[in-house]
Amino acid sequence: MALTEAKNKVRSVQLEESQREESLERQRLINLGLTIFVAVVVRLLALLLYQLRMLVNLRRTLTGERDNAKQSAEHRRRTLNTIVHEIRTPMNALIALTELIEQENDPVEVKQMTELLTKSAQRLSSTTNNVLIFSRLEDGSLALSNQPVNLSKLLNELCNMLTPQMRSKSLQLEREIERDVVIYSDRSALDICFMNLMSNALKYTDEGAVYVSLKKKANEVLIEVKDTGMGIAADALDRVFEPFYRVKNGKKLREGTGLGLYICKYYVDALGG
Repeated sequence: MALTEAKNKVRSVQLEESQREESLERQRLINLGLTIFVAVVVRLLALLLYQLRMLVNLRRTLTGERDNAKQSAEHRRRTLNTIVHEIRTPMNALIALTELIEQENDPVEVKQMTELLTKSAQRLSSTTNNVLIFSRLEDGSLALSNQPVNLSKLLNELCNMLTPQMRSKSLQLEREIERDVVIYSDRSALDICFMNLMSNALKYTDEGAVYVSLKKKANEVLIEVKDTGMGIAADALDRVFEPFYRVKNGKKLREGTGLGLYICKYYVDALGG
């Protein structure tokens, strides 16, 4: 009797122990499942946040590209309008003057109109050249050479070319050019650069003089173009090298595309000046 009761107690204790182990095992499995579930949820949340960040960055990039595209389109529109306007004005003058010359019999009037015709043609040529150079600068197709250039001869030639225009405005052209100064550079680029600077001096000077100088010191060459014209306001100094920007004389804009100084700066930088 006592043995049977003892066996029953042992069996009861073993059953309780087995049930407790099973309960602990279930709890471990539940805890493991919860841990895996939480880990998966955290992973999914991290992936979702990453995707959200990617979408935000993509949206920001697309917005920036859209804004840049709008600005680029607006810039092209303004550029085209400026170019068309600057070409149309001398072109209309050429056509009108040609018609007037055909009808005019007075030699004096014909001579005056011919001079105006020449100026309009020069303006049209200058505008076209600057636009073509600007286009080549923008698409990166402009190549520079490195050949010996006689700066003294080049500057004297340009001064001689502009002398008639200086005289027509009653301006003095003063030059101080050292002889036989030769450097290795791109002659075409220097020609365009100096012509733009000297033409600007002529354009913005109504009385007085334009000064051109060339000086050589040791291994450096200094070229200066100065004038007694309207000058540049302090608030415009940071913008004069921007394409299509033109300095106002009061409320009036002088003729031109606003590309001359931009092209000059590009060439000077490209040639290491």
